[in-house]
Amino acid sequence: MRLITSQLGYGMTNLRLSGRMDIEGADELNLKLKVATSEDGALLIVDLSEVVFMSTIGISVLVRVANAARRRGGNLVLLSPQPVVRLVLVETHIHEVITICDTLDEAMSAVREVPRKSA
Repeated sequence: MRLITSQLGYGMTNLRLSGRMDIEGADELNLKLKVATSEDGALLIVDLSEVVFMSTIGISVLVRVANAARRRGGNLVLLSPQPVVRLVLVETHIHEVITICDTLDEAMSAVREVPRKSA
């Protein structure tokens, strides 16, 4: 699992992931994302466009990170999951607690909104 972080301005951070979010990738990712949520009010856009597989372990990492960001007054949205990953997110109802966006502009707008309920 690879993670590239970039600042988008206005307190927003783009976290671009690539690879597989399975048990191996999720452990490494969990640690890196904890750092991203350590700042109060963090607005995180997690770009899933290059994630080719997501297990339940990967989903749990996203939910934990979203909840951590929200507890600290921030928010997290997901950007452009590939069809197979989107299906997993919808089938597990994650889309009901974490907003999924199709474009960066949409994600930048959504991440500033009041977060959805915690998972």
